[in-house]
Amino acid sequence: MELLSALRVGRDPSSGLPSDGPLSELIDALAALPDVAELVTLRALLSRPGLVEAAAPLARFTPESRCRRVLYRDERVELVIIGWLPGQRAALHGHGASSCAFRVLQGAASERWVSPGAMSALSATRHSVGDVAEAAPNGWHELATDGDLPLVTLHAYSPPLSTRSALPTFAVIGGGASAVALAVATSPAAANLLILERAPVIGLGAAYDADPSALLNVPAGRMSISATDPNGFVRWAESQGEQVQPEDYAPRALYGRYLRAALASAGPHVRRVHDEVVDAVPDGALWRVSLASGARLHVDGVVLATGNPAPTLPAPLKAARRQGLSVITEPWRPGALDRVGPDDRIFVLGTGLTFLDTLAALRARRHEGPILASSRRGLLPRPHGRRAEPTPWPVTSPNDALGLLRLVRRMAAEAEAEGRPWTSVIDGLRRHVPALWQRLPTAERARFLRHVRPYWEVHRHRAPDPALAYVRALKQVGQLEVVAGRLLSAERDAEGVVVRLARRGDGRIERRAVDHVVVATGPGDVHDAEAGPLFVRLLSRGHVARDTLGLGLRSAEDGAALGATGRPTPGLWLLGPLRKPASWESTAVPELREQARRLAGQLAPTLAPLALGEAQVAGV
Repeated sequence: MELLSALRVGRDPSSGLPSDGPLSELIDALAALPDVAELVTLRALLSRPGLVEAAAPLARFTPESRCRRVLYRDERVELVIIGWLPGQRAALHGHGASSCAFRVLQGAASERWVSPGAMSALSATRHSVGDVAEAAPNGWHELATDGDLPLVTLHAYSPPLSTRSALPTFAVIGGGASAVALAVATSPAAANLLILERAPVIGLGAAYDADPSALLNVPAGRMSISATDPNGFVRWAESQGEQVQPEDYAPRALYGRYLRAALASAGPHVRRVHDEVVDAVPDGALWRVSLASGARLHVDGVVLATGNPAPTLPAPLKAARRQGLSVITEPWRPGALDRVGPDDRIFVLGTGLTFLDTLAALRARRHEGPILASSRRGLLPRPHGRRAEPTPWPVTSPNDALGLLRLVRRMAAEAEAEGRPWTSVIDGLRRHVPALWQRLPTAERARFLRHVRPYWEVHRHRAPDPALAYVRALKQVGQLEVVAGRLLSAERDAEGVVVRLARRGDGRIERRAVDHVVVATGPGDVHDAEAGPLFVRLLSRGHVARDTLGLGLRSAEDGAALGATGRPTPGLWLLGPLRKPASWESTAVPELREQARRLAGQLAPTLAPLALGEAQVAGV
C-alpha cells in the first residue's frame, strides 16, 4: 500500500491531518474497501457529514499554481484535495477507466461535461459548497472556479489515476472524413479528441452526404479510412450485406455510412458534439474554444479539419440568386435537385466529377429535359481504364510547370508505346506530388494553376467508365451539350433564367433559356467573407494565414498551422484540404489517412508526465 503526502491518520504526526474525526474515518473506510469502488460507493463516502469543515483547511495554495494534495492512495482508490484560485480551471479531460466523485468544500464550481456515446450537446451545471458530483468512467468534464473565491474540492478516484492524471484533449473542428481519419489513427492511450461539428450529422462530411446515385470515383479497395487497415471499407460493406468488390465504384452514400460507423467505433477517447465553433484563442498553455451555444471549453490544442470550402459562386450567379432565381449548389446532396421537374431545362456550370454526380442524380429522377454544361475548357474527367503497376518517377525532374508537363507527356507516350496505360504514369507520380509542389517557386505554382491545372484535374481525378458512358449516351440523343466557355450573366426574363456564355476560341455569345442553374465547380477558395466567424477571427489575429494563391491556409510539413509571421502557432494544426497550399494533393482519402496517421504521432509526444502541482494540468 502506497501513501503519498500523508499516512493514515494517527501514523504520521507531521502530516498535518487531524488524528480523528470525519476525515480520519473516511480514510479508514477507503482503506477497508475490498475492491475497486463504483460511483455509488464513492458518492456515499464523500457525502458523510463533517467532511467540509474537516478537509477544507488542508488546501495549500501558492500564487503560481493551484493546490493538489494527495491524502491517501492505494491500489484501489485515491483521495485528493484540489484547489483553484479564481480564474483557474481543469481543462476538458477524461479519467479513463477510473470513476470519479468530488465534493465542493469551498467556493463554487462550474462544470461542463460531454456525454459518451452518440452525438450530443455539451451539458453544464454549477456546484456549491457541500454538493457531491460525479464523473463516470470514460466520461469527460471541465471544472473551473465560479466566482471570486478560491475553489476547493475533495476528489475520490477508483482506481487511482496515474501521475499524469488524465490524457490531453484536442478539439477537432469539423466532423467529416478528415476527423474520422484522425479518430481512427489516434490511440485511446494517447489523447482525447472532441469532434465539434455544426452539421446535424457527424462523421459524414459534405462529399459523402450524397444522393444514392452518386458513386465514388476510386475503387472501393482503395478507400479504407485507416492507414493500417487497407481492406477496412470492403470488409465493413460485406458485414452490412452489401455486395462490394475491391474493384467496384461504391455509392458515395454507402461510404458515408462507413465513415459514421468507423467514428462510432473509434473508442472512448473520441466524443462528438453538435455545435458551431465561433472562436478559438490561446489561453496560457491551453486553447479556449467558444461555441455558438455560448459554451466555452479549454483544451490542449486545436485541429482545423473543416474540409473543402463551399463552392464559390461567380459574380453572375450571386446576382441571380439575389434575384430569387433557382441556383442550386452542392447538387450531390440528398434532396438538392428535388425542385427540378422531369422536363426542366438545366444549365450546369462545371464539367468535372461534380457534374457527373449531377447527371447521376438527374437520371435517378427520370429527368428528360435538355442539359447545357459549360466550363472554361469543356474538359471531362478521363476514364480509369485498365489497372497497371505505377510507373517509377525519375530521380531528377524539372522545377517549372512547363518542364513537368512536358516530362509527364513524354512518359505517358512512352508508356503507351510499350503497351502500358498512360494512367500508370499519373499513379506513379502521385506520391511525389507534395515534394514536387514544394520545390516549385510561387510564380511557377501560379503558372500551373492558370494553364495546367484543368488538364491535371481531369487526368488525376478520373471517373468510372459507366458514368462517362452515360455522358456519351446523353450526347448521342441530343439531351446534353457540353460547351467550352465563360459565363457572362444569368438573368430573369419572360423565358425563365437566361444565361449568356462567351464561347472559348471565337468569343461568340451563346444565349440560352433555362429553368435551373446548377453549380458543379467543386470546392471554392478560402476567403475572409465566406469562411465564417472562426476563420475570420483566426486570420485577423494572425494565428493562421492564407497562401498567396488562395488554395487554403499555410502549414508546416507536420501540419502545424503557420501564422502571419510565418512561424507555427503552438497547439494549432491543419488536417485535410486546408493543407492544400503545402502539398497540393490534400483532398483524397489516401492523403487524408496518411496526414491523420502522422498528426496522431505529433499529438502523442505531448504526453509527458505532469507534476502534481502544475498549474495548467489537463485533468484532476
